[in-house]
Amino acid sequence: MRPMAIFMIVLAVVGFADWVCGQDETGFQVIVHPENPTRSMDYLEVSEMFLTKTKRWDDRMVVSPVDLKAGSPVRDSFSREIHQKSVTSVESFLHQQIFSGRAKPPLVVGSDAEVVDFVSKNPGAIGYVSSNFELVGVRVLSLLVSPKRIKFVEPRYTSSAKRAKARGTVVLELLIDANGNVSDAYAIKELGYGLTQAAINAAKGWKYQPATLGGKPTETTIRVSVRFN
Repeated sequence: MRPMAIFMIVLAVVGFADWVCGQDETGFQVIVHPENPTRSMDYLEVSEMFLTKTKRWDDRMVVSPVDLKAGSPVRDSFSREIHQKSVTSVESFLHQQIFSGRAKPPLVVGSDAEVVDFVSKNPGAIGYVSSNFELVGVRVLSLLVSPKRIKFVEPRYTSSAKRAKARGTVVLELLIDANGNVSDAYAIKELGYGLTQAAINAAKGWKYQPATLGGKPTETTIRVSVRFN
């Protein structure tokens, strides 16, 4: 079978991060207790807390997520953006977790005011409210909006690598400009037989939907893995 390059994008933020502070353009803001030392999170980290996959903060404090009830437009927006799923799909997943005994579901309340009240009284709490809701006694998390790849070029599996039946993974850091182009790429984990350069050459032809800051495109750096099998 002809060797192929298999691609795996690894979510990471290095250097020029894109952070959305305060009001989120999607219509919600994620809040925590003022004493929580966490200042910023990416969408995946937030999602895993609400899906009860992540149960503790970095300081080992227990995570206490609080959801708005199903049918809330803010919850719909939060689910689409953070989970990349509908509210129905999220609830189905949580019911499976409950049935299997793996997790306790997030607290569900009926209003933004109740979310703020719960978060303000619980140091490990995390919640979300509408972007225009007045906040007292809580702090807004900065949310990372990562770039999304919309075009890729397959790395060339070199002749010498084929002869040697070389296998492995090249890890790259990519500098993505405000237009979504890969303006620079360098390896932080290399392979021989020309595979590192093959990965770099291909990555420079990839195209991304750029990261955004306050709704505006911005430069950012991400880490990706290119696996040769």
